[in-house]
Amino acid sequence: MSWNGAEWIGESKEDYTWYAKDQLSYKGMWRWLDDSKEWQLVDIFFQEFNQAGQCTAQRRKFWNDDRKDWGGEYESWGPLGGICVTYDAIITYDELGRAILQQHKECCNDSTEWVLKSEMITEWTDGLENGDYESEMNAYLYIGDTNEKIWNQQEFERYNAKGLRTWLFNRMQSLDGTEMNDNYEEKYAFDERGNLTYSAVWDWKDGKRTPTIEEKNTYDANDSIIESYYRQGKGNGSIPFGTSQKVAGYEEQDDKDWENTSHFTYAYKNGVRTEKLKWKWNGTEWVADSGSEVEYDWNVPTSELITMDGYLDPYKIDFIFNYIGNGANDWLAKTDTYYYTDKLTGMQKVVSGNITFDNNVLKINEGDEFENRVYDMTGKLVYAGHQSEENLSHLSTGIYIVNSCIDGASFTLKIAIR
Repeated sequence: MSWNGAEWIGESKEDYTWYAKDQLSYKGMWRWLDDSKEWQLVDIFFQEFNQAGQCTAQRRKFWNDDRKDWGGEYESWGPLGGICVTYDAIITYDELGRAILQQHKECCNDSTEWVLKSEMITEWTDGLENGDYESEMNAYLYIGDTNEKIWNQQEFERYNAKGLRTWLFNRMQSLDGTEMNDNYEEKYAFDERGNLTYSAVWDWKDGKRTPTIEEKNTYDANDSIIESYYRQGKGNGSIPFGTSQKVAGYEEQDDKDWENTSHFTYAYKNGVRTEKLKWKWNGTEWVADSGSEVEYDWNVPTSELITMDGYLDPYKIDFIFNYIGNGANDWLAKTDTYYYTDKLTGMQKVVSGNITFDNNVLKINEGDEFENRVYDMTGKLVYAGHQSEENLSHLSTGIYIVNSCIDGASFTLKIAIR
């Protein structure tokens, strides 16, 4: 809400309910009614989950302001326009927790019936070599007044015994709807610890299986990547239309029509990456291109610093060395030196509307109901209170974000505890 000088005016409002962390079960969106000066719920989104935490249903309802019901079929409440369609989607799993059926229904004909609009049917094949298993998914659309069933997409996948996907092959219906065409293919490989060591993608262009991008990685004993190579397709394609691999695992022709592009190396200390260097391919060899190296003060973790927004490094930075290739396969360096003050400076007093923060005290000058929440720079809630005046001197020295809800209106400001 915002204050126009005489009264609070609503802008947007949302409320949420969570099934578990990162699993949204309910979201409500509200609009402000200028005449009655109150909120109206116009958009509701639900999700349901099984005991394994898998989503089994998604439902969205839109308020129809003409019929005064939740049947949708109404001009969009949002900024993008269009028609709001109330829908219901379900996902069914087999005994191993794998999706086997997904259906999407829409509320139509003045909210009198539910119409199936799309579905994906997946069949699984177990007991393959080395414990691998495969799936075949077929997707269908139901279109037009007759709800004609159209075969829209087909996708094959293969997984290893650890459940890591090693192959994907996708086919899509042609634009004229007469046939199913090969679309793209992906292949993956992993080491014994599950780290991705190889990935490659091929697209079908002009009827040919054409390399797009390839990545190869090497890891150290801590599973940190230490070297990677990239190649891109030459663009001419080598395999005629209709003769796609459709086979998981490496094949000889997978290595055709690639060209080197970039090569990266990485260095670590105390479990933190300190160096990243890039080489590029000049047609005959790898040459130095760019990179950076960080020198930390390992005795000072970031938690003991007051840092700028976006500072993600875990320790105090002393120097950053930025490298660029010198044309002779060696490096030129530019050094950035970081300096720190012993005392906090600036931001000692903050004023935002009816809120004042000074001398470690947050004071709200107007209002009847208050809810104050204070977060550190990692997003952790460190304090919550309900008073018009909050003494925050007990917090550690540093930068914090304050969110204050005053009579239903939300305000955010940044403060510094000295």
